[in-house]
Amino acid sequence: MTKYNAIILPDKVFISDTSGNSYYPPDLSAIGILFDGQKATPTNKKGWFELPKLPQKVEKIIKPSPKLIGFKLKDGYQPSDKLPEKVDPEFFAYIDDDSDDENHYKNKEIMGLYEQIREEQPEYKEQIEFEISTIAHKNSNWKFVPAPQNVQHYLLDEITKHPDILQDEKCFLASEESYKRIREFVKTNINPQVAYVCSDYDFHFSVSKRIALHEKEKYQRNVKPFAKRPKYVDDYRTTRSIKVYDIIPKPEKRASYSEKSDVAPVFEGDSYEDLEAKISEYLQELINKINEPLQDCPHCKGKGVINP
Repeated sequence: MTKYNAIILPDKVFISDTSGNSYYPPDLSAIGILFDGQKATPTNKKGWFELPKLPQKVEKIIKPSPKLIGFKLKDGYQPSDKLPEKVDPEFFAYIDDDSDDENHYKNKEIMGLYEQIREEQPEYKEQIEFEISTIAHKNSNWKFVPAPQNVQHYLLDEITKHPDILQDEKCFLASEESYKRIREFVKTNINPQVAYVCSDYDFHFSVSKRIALHEKEKYQRNVKPFAKRPKYVDDYRTTRSIKVYDIIPKPEKRASYSEKSDVAPVFEGDSYEDLEAKISEYLQELINKINEPLQDCPHCKGKGVINP
């Protein structure tokens, strides 16, 4: 008995074979399964296929192995009375006489001089006994949504809902996973002319903004820091820095240098799509703030900033 799960939509059906290994579901179209005479269409969800309706008949296309119809003399050997050009399969038939000889065949002394002749056999259909369990009814625009990496669900939903429809239930990313998403996004999209990453570790991530000074500031810079006698030259600062974002992956990672760091947020959503939308909104607002150029206010001598 082959068992299928189905998700029913007004205009189509999604179906999955649950008889085998759930980690390696069979490719129904590749193995020649027919539903009411037609192959199912693969979806973007591994192991799930689309049909126009629930099937009434399931068949499998069987392609038999080529049939052995005889042997022919290999190229390079001259046919003779003792070496016929072609022989039937029984010419090298196995002789079952309780002998321990594994090569106990008729005419075995010349068997190596021949090669098999095989004939392709026609395909045929074999009817499959099956049953279908409906796990959900959805509206016509419903589709499979890829799961965000390391997404988590609430226990009751995991107990009561099928894993393949958890995409429509409440879900979240723990702070450690959010930390990874934020860290990679900021590093990829930060404007180095405006801000820079000042701490980039698995346990601490922070960003500082470069603020343009209203007036350049003179200072002494040592151009020979490793020499016995330092050499100082005049230089000018045109920016100052201020930390604008500072997070850790979870409270247990807090250290003396990160006492004031925030724990990365826990992103929550009503579905996979809602979760991804909220993450994208947060990341876009964050990078806009980080990449916003600022300069010192000319009236308060560096105590405030303005947009240039």
